[in-house]
Amino acid sequence: MAVIGYDPLLPREAIQQRGAEPVTLDELYARADFISLHLPLTAETRGMVGQQVLERVKPGVRLVCTARGGLIDEEALLGALDTGRVAGAALDVFAEEPPGATRLVRHPQIIATRTWRRRRWKRRSGRQWTLLMKCCQPCAASRCAGE
Repeated sequence: MAVIGYDPLLPREAIQQRGAEPVTLDELYARADFISLHLPLTAETRGMVGQQVLERVKPGVRLVCTARGGLIDEEALLGALDTGRVAGAALDVFAEEPPGATRLVRHPQIIATRTWRRRRWKRRSGRQWTLLMKCCQPCAASRCAGE
């Protein structure tokens, strides 16, 4: 598998040292079979993967976003899934969390996992502490990895 990568902050050499071929963002969209997003949500990145980008991606691309909700325009993604332009997506972050039983979460080409969790620390014997994770709401997705 060839790994390509884009990072506006890293020099090409640094990307190569990490085992990827440095490319432009447009080239990444045109060539990638899988696109995995790893960036913060800022004014510049909100909705970064929207209608215009999804029209330029390689047909049949698969998207993975575990970074921040809001990076992907969810309505545009839904449209691209419906037309087959995007073959599938794996998301564990959404613009609104928890997302509920939206059409996107229930889409047959979506894998939706849960990260919206309430954390509680429980003291065990002596000094040992254990982090217990409990979901705040039941997941409505039929293929939720959190079940």
